[in-house]
Amino acid sequence: ALNGCVRWVESLPGGQVEGLQLSEWQTALWYAVIVLATALLQGRRTAVWLLVGVAGVCGLELWQHHRPAVPPQLVLADKQVRAFPREEMKRMGSLYYYKGITVGLINDTVWHSLRSAEPPKVDYAYVCSGYKRGIAPLRQVFRIGTVVLDPSLGKRRIGWMTEECQRLGLPCLVLPADEALRVFPEKDTASEN
Repeated sequence: ALNGCVRWVESLPGGQVEGLQLSEWQTALWYAVIVLATALLQGRRTAVWLLVGVAGVCGLELWQHHRPAVPPQLVLADKQVRAFPREEMKRMGSLYYYKGITVGLINDTVWHSLRSAEPPKVDYAYVCSGYKRGIAPLRQVFRIGTVVLDPSLGKRRIGWMTEECQRLGLPCLVLPADEALRVFPEKDTASEN
């Protein structure tokens, strides 16, 4: 019930804030704004100097950290599939569609009993903790392009799933802990960061 509630909240417009990361400078700037507001409310002279300092830090921050927009990409990390821009991704259950790329998020036992005479193509089968079987049964459900193994599976399961992928002739990527697979659709390339 809790997972269903969380999924419902994240499906709402604005339910997720993605790509927001504060640098050390931005964090320091927010603290300076709080101190400045406190000084202004108390009517101290130091508020003027704080205002000059905050303006200088703001100018420096804008000058140093002005970055171009994030290129369109699909991100597989932390047992989640995300897209930038998010609005262009479509989801049907555990299948994600983004600019011609299909990702199957394999994190439960729903896939055990499914069979298809003509399995749909899945560019990336992202296998995470919760899935209890091997890779071979997934081939009865999908035509898999590349298997991506999440670190949540544990070293032992990753080891035997990697060997199974080799036996089946499937490309296999193992995500290191705290890293992501980024797929850039226009270039048809993938990179780990």
